[in-house]
Amino acid sequence: MRTKADWDAGSVIKASIGYQPPSFDGFRLEAEYSNHHQGITGNNSGHADVNVGALNAYYDFLNSSVITPFIGGGLGYAGFDLGGNTLGSSGGSDQRFIYQGMAGLTWSPNFVHDVDFDLEYRYFAPFRDPKTDNGIKWQFDNHSIEAGARFRF
Repeated sequence: MRTKADWDAGSVIKASIGYQPPSFDGFRLEAEYSNHHQGITGNNSGHADVNVGALNAYYDFLNSSVITPFIGGGLGYAGFDLGGNTLGSSGGSDQRFIYQGMAGLTWSPNFVHDVDFDLEYRYFAPFRDPKTDNGIKWQFDNHSIEAGARFRF
């Protein structure tokens, strides 16, 4: 039997630290922690909290403009926590390996030194669907638009 729940718009809070090797133009690495929170409405109300640790790699398409496009990908591990009366369950938690893909634009204004501003699309999903406490599988994949700042030092 399949049941459907509606995911509300959610929030993502993220912190990361990275390294850009000087000999690899346009290539950068980062370690990231993020928390995703989404409500679930309809007959199956509740919420999902997902805590993620990931390692990501990016490639910046360097050019002479202050706008630089980039792509990236990452692998990590996530803890999924379902709360409320979700999918016929009282909730539960599960852990899964995850993957993600990113694409976006970086703005590096000339009047601000060592700060870049990003606008990014991100797709994030586990390799296998998480389960609730009574074994019900649920599908989680996340599409997000994120804005942020990168500080270089």
